[in-house]
Amino acid sequence: MPPPPATPAEKFASLLTGLSLAVAAMSGGDRLSYFLIGLIIERIRPIKQAFGRLVAVIQAGTFVPRRYTPRRRPTQCRRWRESAHRRRVFVAGVTTDGLQGSGPRTAPAAVRGTV
Repeated sequence: MPPPPATPAEKFASLLTGLSLAVAAMSGGDRLSYFLIGLIIERIRPIKQAFGRLVAVIQAGTFVPRRYTPRRRPTQCRRWRESAHRRRVFVAGVTTDGLQGSGPRTAPAAVRGTV
């Protein structure tokens, strides 16, 4: 008699086991360091354990999905306020810090006294 087909949970667990084995097989030569392999496997292991706990809770019939809270719509677009130390006061095309102004906020050349 053939074995029963694997459940999706068993398939996912075997997929994570295979992933861990594939990462471990990358050792040797110039491929991956043992330290990096250990980090990757330590990252995979909690995923596998959390999935196993989730499957156990679902099979026990005590699973309660999280409550969904929809995102709030953004109220109003807040304009970026320029800080006081960055502001320059343009007077006749020259800023208060002595830099020559440029762009649309600069006074015309006739006002600045140059032609």
